[in-house]
Amino acid sequence: MKVKLFSAVVLLVAFLVALVQPISASTWYVYNYRTSSYGVQADISTPNDAPYLGDPDGESNWVSTLGDYWVQTGWLYYSGSQYALPYVEYNTNSDYDLTTYGTQDWYDFKNYKIYYYNGGWLVYIDGEFEIGIFSNSLPTPPTTLMASSEVHDSSSTELYTVFQSVKWMNSSGTWNYFDQNNFHADSPYAYNRFYDWWFLNYGP
Repeated sequence: MKVKLFSAVVLLVAFLVALVQPISASTWYVYNYRTSSYGVQADISTPNDAPYLGDPDGESNWVSTLGDYWVQTGWLYYSGSQYALPYVEYNTNSDYDLTTYGTQDWYDFKNYKIYYYNGGWLVYIDGEFEIGIFSNSLPTPPTTLMASSEVHDSSSTELYTVFQSVKWMNSSGTWNYFDQNNFHADSPYAYNRFYDWWFLNYGP
């Protein structure tokens, strides 16, 4: 009887741990966004040195569309990588992909850009065309576009990234500096706003 009771308790504990684990995973964001846009770009820096990671999944810093389906580009850093990795990520109702493109040195800026053209979203990294994503599930402009830092699963991960020359594209294809103050930061992370188009995300 005691063995059966002990087994039941062990199974209950294992069930509760399995139930809690997905719920306990968290993500922290620091961002500014611009409504009614047709494109977004930013010069995004890496920190002076490889940041401490409280979780192997690390962090990413990017520009992106907003919604259940998205197109995103920026740099990411996770345990096991020597440098920051420029990447393109997209999620549609039929496909998901994340591809890295070379490396980004520490204390370096690269330009990351996405914009809507002829029914799809075109992605550039440092002036190089990488991919065009065409899907009816993706947002159609005018839409909200973001410039954001994202920390995965541990709020002890170090963040120190500058976003500068953050621009949005209007319906005529003209690029303009971000001009809306829609900042948000999840504690313990924060931002220093120099302008709507120039800010430092940092923490903890």
